[in-house]
Amino acid sequence: MVTEKYLIDSDWAIFYLRGKEPFVSALKEYRQQGLAISVVSIAELYEGIFRSPDPEGKEHALTSFLRGLSVIDVSAPVARLFGQRRAELRMKSFTVGDFDLLNKVSDGGNGNIKQPHQAKGVAVTTHVSVAHEYHDGAGMG
Repeated sequence: MVTEKYLIDSDWAIFYLRGKEPFVSALKEYRQQGLAISVVSIAELYEGIFRSPDPEGKEHALTSFLRGLSVIDVSAPVARLFGQRRAELRMKSFTVGDFDLLNKVSDGGNGNIKQPHQAKGVAVTTHVSVAHEYHDGAGMG
């Protein structure tokens, strides 16, 4: 069994599903190394599906994409860590979208699962990194 090494956010999944490079190639490689997605990202993806003119086709594509990925649920410890990080950011006058921050802390804050933008060879950024870096970066959405 492959252990999760990378946690992707909804932006990465969207770009993959739209066939955008370097996301397609990167996620194919990362999938072999262990890929996870937060239930929060899946919820965001479903929002897009239900706004689509072809929700049935888009849902089929998402279901296929999710096969073999580990899904990380929001647990009480994750909720606690979210609250802690959000308080820290707000005390520093930084704002981060709730879903973005929740995705970032989904691995329990243990740092064992990397965001793909932290990996070698993919020169893209994502707004999910802001919770870790304590600043508001440029989002890709």
